[in-house]
Amino acid sequence: MGMFVNLLPYRFTLDPTLSFNNLLLQIQQLCLNILDYSYLPYQQIIALHRQEEKLQPNGLLLQPIQTTFQFQSTAYKCRRIHLKDDINLDEFMNDDYFANRKSVSKFDLSLSMNHNINNQTITCSFEYSTDVFNMPTIQILCDRFQVLLAKLFSSSSPFDTERQPVYELSIMLPNEIQFMKELNHDRVDLGQQEEMTLIHHEFVQRAVMNPQKVGVLLDEQTVTYSELLYFVQMLSFSLIDKCNIKQGEIICQCVDRSIEMVIGMLSILTCGCSYCPLSPNDPINRVCSLIDETKTHFVLVHSLTKNKFDKTVFINNYVSFINIEEIMIGDSNCEKQKMFDNELSLLSNVQATIIAYVIFTSGSTGKPKAVQIRHTNFVSCIQSLAHSNIVNSKDIFVQVTPCTFDMHVGDIFGSIMIGSSLIILRPNGNLDMAYLSHIIQTKQGTVIILLSSLIMLLCEYLQENNEKDCLKTLRVVFTGDESTNSKTVTKFMVNVSQQQCSIYNLYGPAECTLVSTCHRITLEDLNDKTDSIPIGRSLSNYQCYVLDEYLQPVYGNQIGELYIGGSGVFAGYYNRSDLTEQVLIDLPKLTNDKCYKTGDLVKMDSSGELRFVGRVDYQIKLRGQRIETGEI
Repeated sequence: MGMFVNLLPYRFTLDPTLSFNNLLLQIQQLCLNILDYSYLPYQQIIALHRQEEKLQPNGLLLQPIQTTFQFQSTAYKCRRIHLKDDINLDEFMNDDYFANRKSVSKFDLSLSMNHNINNQTITCSFEYSTDVFNMPTIQILCDRFQVLLAKLFSSSSPFDTERQPVYELSIMLPNEIQFMKELNHDRVDLGQQEEMTLIHHEFVQRAVMNPQKVGVLLDEQTVTYSELLYFVQMLSFSLIDKCNIKQGEIICQCVDRSIEMVIGMLSILTCGCSYCPLSPNDPINRVCSLIDETKTHFVLVHSLTKNKFDKTVFINNYVSFINIEEIMIGDSNCEKQKMFDNELSLLSNVQATIIAYVIFTSGSTGKPKAVQIRHTNFVSCIQSLAHSNIVNSKDIFVQVTPCTFDMHVGDIFGSIMIGSSLIILRPNGNLDMAYLSHIIQTKQGTVIILLSSLIMLLCEYLQENNEKDCLKTLRVVFTGDESTNSKTVTKFMVNVSQQQCSIYNLYGPAECTLVSTCHRITLEDLNDKTDSIPIGRSLSNYQCYVLDEYLQPVYGNQIGELYIGGSGVFAGYYNRSDLTEQVLIDLPKLTNDKCYKTGDLVKMDSSGELRFVGRVDYQIKLRGQRIETGEI
């Protein structure tokens, strides 16, 4: 007597590119081949396996079989078994006994499939180790397996088992698919692209509506919206009339923190050109290489940066350096009527699809990439943020981020677009914690972007100097880098009004225009044992897809690469169509628009919140800016 069943170990590597039918043929051949060794008992294989463990030089133990599969066909109709007329085993085959018995699973997971030949049904059952799995996990596993079987064998399934590769077999549940659609379905009606407004159009409207409102502050200097509009029109007209700047050109600006920086940025857009920031703190060789990369003919400077280029010799002598202050002083007595007569021509001939700004990010080959953002991209992003009711026209923005970081464009253009006031710090003021905290307190700043490194410096200063009330006017604090964690935020919360101030964790590559996802940090996040803060859900008019290496959606809490679609996706890298093609991907099964391949690994929890996990490459992030190690 006995159960004469021998367990056969299979070694098989699944090729996801095979069709299901070809996969079955491979497994069938494997089954036939392995029968030649079926005489060897499983216990003897394990014994040999144990000997192998002792021979491992690194001390690592080889794992025995953890998962088993059993398939059998039967022809019985019921469980009643009669050996003879006078012998009945029913009392020994009680269903309740087998259902309630406490058994020990020999393996981590076992799947048994029983094919009933009489009624042509298949019954599946899982046996699992409770040390490894819990009941809800197994229940989800059962549901996914049922979905998989339906796609393979249902007559109504669109899946082609002969031609389609198995990686296209999704095991997402119907409720998960619907949930993903709802997450990406949030829309704000922005009109057609050709009907959308431009950044400087919005600025002009705000200046007309609130001419006496303070637009920009720097220490004791203040400029109203009407004054700012006047200076922007003056500089724009001079650039077109005297410098012969043409629409569509890239105009670089190397200007330190000042009111002139804001005037120059808005003037470049008003001329129908694209703004490209250059950091005065960068080495001259890098600045020159970026100028050469853009092929610009003009670089705007001012009194603090003009000497940077005095001794610089360019290979091509086509670059003109224009001092903003000299133009403004020289044109202060020009005929105002002539300038204002040209206002409409400056504003009306620019389409919303042209490039608003170009900003350099790190390149994988050590050569920086120039990201091109359209007016439509930027306006859509700001309107999506406004739709979320996070910021409004009553806010006072504190501009902290350096010009090499794309959020400085968001600070300046964004605050002016919604009609807020903007505080510009003096040069290097963002590195002086005493000055920064003093400005926030005296100027009553309400909105600020602080990276984790700056938060820690600010907290240390406030604690050492016992200045806990300096930040009480802050209403919204944005942060957003991989090092943001609950400990950092908890330490910062002591210094702000916890009833009034909200802290948001932002995520967004420069290629997707400032911000793609947003998460308001809660006490629940701060008490999370993982010390990880979500990067949130996508903004309105943005879509986020978590995909595997075969561009197939992954299910809850599974790690995948983040792809971003929607109105914020950039126009491409300037003069690098080869790189653009690598990151702007078609996902026809998900959307009709191009999606940006971020290279970031994330996972989505059950509530739809995204969490950053890591990178698919060796790119790092320092003080909020992406850096390729090859560029160092």
